[in-house]
Amino acid sequence: MENLILKDKLNVLINFIDSKIEQEDKVLHIYVQEIGWITLILDELEIVTDNWYTSAKYSKSEIFYDTNLGLFITVKNAYKKNIFATENKNNQIYNLAFNEIDIFVDKIIAYY
Repeated sequence: MENLILKDKLNVLINFIDSKIEQEDKVLHIYVQEIGWITLILDELEIVTDNWYTSAKYSKSEIFYDTNLGLFITVKNAYKKNIFATENKNNQIYNLAFNEIDIFVDKIIAYY
């Protein structure tokens, strides 16, 4: 029974990601229990500022999942938002947090 709930939760998340990609949104934020907010870059993202040193190019996050199993997703290039970016525009907006991470579906609390 619980496995069916996790599969449904995964399918809803996948549909949400697909709709964000169709709307050409660049980022997806996921709140993972005990980790916090993780940012996934849905398309190559380049941020250019007046200061050449703070211009940044972020690699696209790759998302892998098995709908038959439905227990976790694997994400390559998962970022965390830099908390200092709002105070100073010269700081990087995102920092690479994980090269690759497995996230259990039951630990995903929210996303937007």
